[in-house]
Amino acid sequence: MTAIMTLRQVKHQECLEKLYDLNCDVVSVAGSMYIVKYHLNQVTLSYAYHENKNGSYFLERIKPYIMPAGDFQNELAVVDAIEIDIEQFKNAEKSSHFSEFIEDDKILTGIVRSFEDLFLYYNIESNDLESLKSEINNVHNLIFEIKNKSSRVFTKKNPEFL
Repeated sequence: MTAIMTLRQVKHQECLEKLYDLNCDVVSVAGSMYIVKYHLNQVTLSYAYHENKNGSYFLERIKPYIMPAGDFQNELAVVDAIEIDIEQFKNAEKSSHFSEFIEDDKILTGIVRSFEDLFLYYNIESNDLESLKSEINNVHNLIFEIKNKSSRVFTKKNPEFL
């Protein structure tokens, strides 16, 4: 009996092969979610992606810190996004500040979660909310100030939020 692969299975196999060519480990979870790992010298990058009901794919980086990458029209676009992310981290790993950046990003991710807990579990006074907003704006402005005086080191893809 000959196995007949659907077009989706063929495309999925192509994507898996591209990930393997990048030296990624790929694990299928219940056949509908995929965990992709890539080992750098200092950290392991981990990604999770799954197919949405509308046929698009949702991707997020889950290690070294959680960062949603968004929805993609097809699985190949997911793999391309992972490849670029790996390239960016390989480049960033050359920095003498790499481990500090990773730790600071974990702290920022924790702050977002704390902010959500504050909003969901407590009744916040208006003046406290204004204080938080002011501090958030200060950090946001500082990020742009630092970007404006820093040299760009990765040019294959433009930043999405800067």
